[in-house]
Amino acid sequence: MSASGICVIIVNFNGRDRTRRCVESVLSEHREGLKCLVVDNGSQDGSPGFLRERFGTETRFRLIELDRNMGPAFARNRGIEAADAAYIAFLDNDTVVMSGWLDEPIRCMDQDPAIGACQCKLVLLDDPGRIDYVGDFLGPMGFLVQRAASGSRDEGQWEQEVEIFSAKSAGMVARRKAVLEAGLFDEDYFIYVEETDLDWRIWLAGYRIVYCPTSVVRHEYSTSRAVLGAAAHTRLVKFHGCKNYIATLVKNMGGWRLVCALPGHVGAWFGLACFELVRGRFRSGGWILQGIGWTISHAGRLLRKRRAVQRVRKVSDSDLWPRIYRRTPFSYYWRKLVTVPGTGHSKGF
Repeated sequence: MSASGICVIIVNFNGRDRTRRCVESVLSEHREGLKCLVVDNGSQDGSPGFLRERFGTETRFRLIELDRNMGPAFARNRGIEAADAAYIAFLDNDTVVMSGWLDEPIRCMDQDPAIGACQCKLVLLDDPGRIDYVGDFLGPMGFLVQRAASGSRDEGQWEQEVEIFSAKSAGMVARRKAVLEAGLFDEDYFIYVEETDLDWRIWLAGYRIVYCPTSVVRHEYSTSRAVLGAAAHTRLVKFHGCKNYIATLVKNMGGWRLVCALPGHVGAWFGLACFELVRGRFRSGGWILQGIGWTISHAGRLLRKRRAVQRVRKVSDSDLWPRIYRRTPFSYYWRKLVTVPGTGHSKGF
């Protein structure tokens, strides 16, 4: 791979046909220095053999096989380590890229070395007139605030290139140097919030993150539920979502802000667990409580990670906060909590 090029990293787990579709869309771009790297996370649906047969003669394609499912964070790190390129892009395997999707992110990072990562404009695969994701900010008590509700109509209101707090790895282009300086994905994050944690550390390393509206990626909604099954998907969301959110705050937030935010943040998760238990969703509530328990039982490990992050940070919270924080009313989180799955909105925090 050319060190001046770009490597697109796609993680696959039992998504043979979706991954084929994604790779085909990536390789349809005739960009100099473009490579496509699929990291297979121990798939059991014949994906590795199928992909080798389909793309084996394509010199721009490479496949890395893991012997079991280690989660997206672990798999992406293996891709980053193998990608000898100036820029790396992350795609979920249920995405399809639109022509020219790399133009604006690479132009931005070429022109401004302070930009560490770019968020693509994610639209729904089956209805590209609706938004999936255009970046988010950090809200009260350390919860994320999406700039646009998933499933909302795109009426041209998201066409401005702006700074954002974090990007989503379903469609994200980054400077490899910035990702390495930030310390790669945390492999304790099996799934969920792993890109938020990395993005926060990219900011702390002295880089910026921006949203690029002309970089368009179409994203299929909620395929993890279809691949894993409803019960397994819910467990991953509740357990890993809770523990990873808390861990992200502990590692990255400045001392005084952490003291102020963490009790309310953990209290919100505990309240959500109680809310689930009262509604008779005992497994869901229990998984959240397990997530809280994990952070308590691994407090020593989290504090060691925090010391490592804080020791090398280049930006203070007082400088960073006006750029990444947005006040948000409680009603925003309540709407996310009570939204019925399947409407295009995420449920919970």
